Amino acid sequence: MAAQNADEQANVAFDEGRYREALDHYLEMANAGDANASLRLGWMFQHRLGTARDDEQAKRWYERAATAGLVEAKYYLGWFFWDRRDFALAHSWWQRASQDGHAAALFRLGGMYEFGEGVERDEAKARSYYEQAAAGGHLFARRAVAGKMLRGQYGASRILVGLWLLLTTVWRGGREKFRDPYSGQLR
Repeated sequence: MAAQNADEQANVAFDEGRYREALDHYLEMANAGDANASLRLGWMFQHRLGTARDDEQAKRWYERAATAGLVEAKYYLGWFFWDRRDFALAHSWWQRASQDGHAAALFRLGGMYEFGEGVERDEAKARSYYEQAAAGGHLFARRAVAGKMLRGQYGASRILVGLWLLLTTVWRGGREKFRDPYSGQLR
């Protein structure tokens, strides 16, 4: 009950913009072994919420959460390294997250292969990752697959399917944005 109460207090403080208070709660919880609190701390140190930006602290807390098995932390570590143009580490962390079925990580891997970011350009791998992410409900991946279909990359017979996929993706995206603007499907 006390752990749930501390988590609730931290989350309420965070949601209300009392970031310093939330940071203190998350630090206490993370030091007691709470992986979700470690993930939040990584985000807070990276984005200057309740503290000065501290990339080393952000990385430390993300890694701690990832080591505890949080797939979301693996995904954020991928972003952390991608932002710093360390594509090899970004790829490594997104690969780990993708092995746990993380749709946004699959989408990001697709982008790396499509645009040759730290890897050899490989349209077949990009397409495979996009398709896996789309199957996992990732809206940007659905849009990417639809775009490829509309451009005829799946053959002429799939162009109408691409149009349908694009229209349903736009509709789902609008619905999801209205329902939950922080949804993982929108990353």
